[in-house]
Amino acid sequence: MNVSVITELDRLDATSWPPESTAETNSSSHLRAIEFELALGTEDLRANGFTACIETAAKASDFTPLFNIPAVPGHDWQRLAAVGAVDNGKPVFVFVALNDAGDRIEIQPDMSGAPHILAFAEAYFQLMLCQSSVSEAIAD
Repeated sequence: MNVSVITELDRLDATSWPPESTAETNSSSHLRAIEFELALGTEDLRANGFTACIETAAKASDFTPLFNIPAVPGHDWQRLAAVGAVDNGKPVFVFVALNDAGDRIEIQPDMSGAPHILAFAEAYFQLMLCQSSVSEAIAD
């Protein structure tokens, strides 16, 4: 069974952060998010599980897994994961939820109603970038 990817990417800025970026960056960011969605759509949720699906799709589309957290009250999903990438010097985030039944992965196109989660993703992403920069500097 392949992952059922439900997306509502109606707005080009839905997956890019910060939201005040230009239309050209939005279009490019939108394409990066679609790359991840397509990679995720080939994953088998039932056979591999949520975490493995996110990690494999992220690796295939050059995104970095950021977090995979349990749901907070008031949402109709049981887990939320985020992946990030850099596109034209700006971070691009895609948020992915595992539904309550545990049988479908859904892209969350608009997290503007949860600014704390956006801030959490941005902080985690910056931490990952700093960590890789330090690792590269040590290797040199």
